Amino acid sequence: MVKETPSRKNAGAHYTPKSLAKEVVLHALEPLCYSPGPYQTADTGQWKLKSSDDLLSLKVADTACGSGAFLVAAAGYLAERVVEPLALSVTTLSQFPR
Repeated sequence: MVKETPSRKNAGAHYTPKSLAKEVVLHALEPLCYSPGPYQTADTGQWKLKSSDDLLSLKVADTACGSGAFLVAAAGYLAERVVEPLALSVTTLSQFPR
């Protein structure tokens, strides 16, 4: 919980809660990370993650950066998507005995 202090209030400074930043980032980046994705079908089973090269070529800007909550959330979301195929292949491989 963030408590408003008089100096922040007077300066008009406000901080975005992590949960809100993550939710906004999810809805902003999800359509850019999957093709087909949420704009093409509501069935998440049909979504296909774009290649790591495509994901790493995305540019994210927050012109009103403030504390950087949205940029941190965006970096975390994209990092999870980049390693997602690797995590899936490790899980698949671990199902086979050696």
